[in-house]
Amino acid sequence: MAGGTGESMGQGGKPMPAMSNIARRVYQTLRNTPQSHEGLHVQNLALEMQVDVPEAHKGADELVSLGLIYTTVDDDTWAILDF
Repeated sequence: MAGGTGESMGQGGKPMPAMSNIARRVYQTLRNTPQSHEGLHVQNLALEMQVDVPEAHKGADELVSLGLIYTTVDDDTWAILDF
């Protein structure tokens, strides 16, 4: 997958793995958007990113598979894992 532009370090200061641009945007949005301990729901995420819900879901699914985010209260709400 092609790496996008933007942040190259995770929350813990470790280098980010290679990921698509949409996954990088989802990560940055989760990282920079105020939220509760429950994380951010896909509808709010898509609204913040100004993309459709399936596109936000695609990026989030990629981040889950990379072990960078996890689901919280349901399958459509995510929070960042510290790494």
